[in-house]
Amino acid sequence: MERALIALGVIIVVCFVFFIDMERLLVFECPVCRARRQQLLWLKLPLSDKIITNSFSAWYSAAEPNHSHRWFPRSSTAYRALGSIKISGQLRPLKIFSIDPNDERRFLEKNFTRTQIKLIANNLQSPSAENIFYWALYGDETNAQHNLDELRLWVGQNQRDPGH
Repeated sequence: MERALIALGVIIVVCFVFFIDMERLLVFECPVCRARRQQLLWLKLPLSDKIITNSFSAWYSAAEPNHSHRWFPRSSTAYRALGSIKISGQLRPLKIFSIDPNDERRFLEKNFTRTQIKLIANNLQSPSAENIFYWALYGDETNAQHNLDELRLWVGQNQRDPGH
């Protein structure tokens, strides 16, 4: 009986150490203001939840203080009891998340009004708006003006028809 209890205890410890997610780090990003949210869970219970801002998110929040975040999952990493990574993955890849927030701010300030910036930011989770914006910002120099004109056309159409 004593050996059976010891064996059971060893099995429980091994399962706990190698198979149970002790800690999980979840990262989300708001495509509108580009703030990041990090949630740390311990045995699936919330341990911490913090929002990390950058220069773009601070700038955008100052212009749009009532903005409500749309948290898109970016990554999830689970750790075993001894700290080794059990699983890690990047979730829901969007092109906009590869844009440097400082580049985004400079580009938007140079080319658009505050109202237009809000329109663009609030639609970046849409694949068509995201693609047009990405290429307007990072397209090659040969097509730079064409890409910017495409984005301006999109902004013009969506200012007139917000449901588009």
